[in-house]
Amino acid sequence: MSHFGIKVFTIVAVLAIEGLIIPSCNNSPDVDCFNERDPKSLDPCNNTTYISDNFTINILPAEQLPYIAHAREYSPREFYDSDSVPMFFFKEEAYFHPILIAQYSFEIFNLYYKDEQRNHLSHLQTQVNRLLDEANMHHSALYFPYNFDFTLHKCPDETLYSPWYSGMAQGQVLSLFCRLFEITADSSLLDNSTMVFQSLINFKGDGKDPWVSCIDSTGHLWFEEYPIDPPAYTLNGMIFAIFGVYDYYRITGDKYALSILQASITTIKKNIHLYRNEGDISYYCLKHKLKNLDYHNIHIGQLHSLYLITGDEYFEQVSLQLQADTDNLD
Repeated sequence: MSHFGIKVFTIVAVLAIEGLIIPSCNNSPDVDCFNERDPKSLDPCNNTTYISDNFTINILPAEQLPYIAHAREYSPREFYDSDSVPMFFFKEEAYFHPILIAQYSFEIFNLYYKDEQRNHLSHLQTQVNRLLDEANMHHSALYFPYNFDFTLHKCPDETLYSPWYSGMAQGQVLSLFCRLFEITADSSLLDNSTMVFQSLINFKGDGKDPWVSCIDSTGHLWFEEYPIDPPAYTLNGMIFAIFGVYDYYRITGDKYALSILQASITTIKKNIHLYRNEGDISYYCLKHKLKNLDYHNIHIGQLHSLYLITGDEYFEQVSLQLQADTDNLD
């Protein structure tokens, strides 16, 4: 049965922040669809074992958690289905979009934290139910599909075919499920969180298909926002997925989740220098070398969150460096 019954609102949506609009290589002279300047852009990410530093992991108070510390105000979306779940329009068609639903849900969470009205929880449960209705099961894991073909940065040979899956979406939905479990203590949310976490440990190098996680030739573990081959190594999507693993570790104390969390944070610490352009905007991904100020500002906030999570001053240092790099840009 179709869920689609459009309700229209007049809004100005900040789609770039939600990962819904990806800058195109066709309209930026800084993007090379076939970039070979950085060896990382050609790494197939087929390793099977990861390396990890032993980071301290702080359990943050609610007001410092990602999506709360810099909370976006609730904003109605332009299109909803008949169950009041936001829909994404692409090429004049309405689609289920896991990231759109997850980030919309975080805004509802923040309404609940302000007034604790139960209707917010009911609305959140509706979003969760829709995600579960659409989910696919592979290798004991829940995956949330994109049911449209998408060509990354409009680059030839970089097309993800329906259904495809995103490490960023998997991580953000994991955060959503974990945080609603914290409020409701609904054990089914915890069970589903575990199956979403499983999707982040079904590694490409182990022959898992679909995959959203891979380990590069140097042993660094990546969560891929766009699982193409070879990977794009998209920074903001990687860190949003890390936040999902962090939330899962917070509510479970699972030792394997801690290992994956520390390994993925290690990846950021060892590779963040590849994204920085001193005195300029940071790269969106390593494969295409795209630069976009909105995403640069997201990187700044994400690195600050990694500093709060780990207490490692390096993340705060790089966050401040990125801020200084663009302080004088028009």
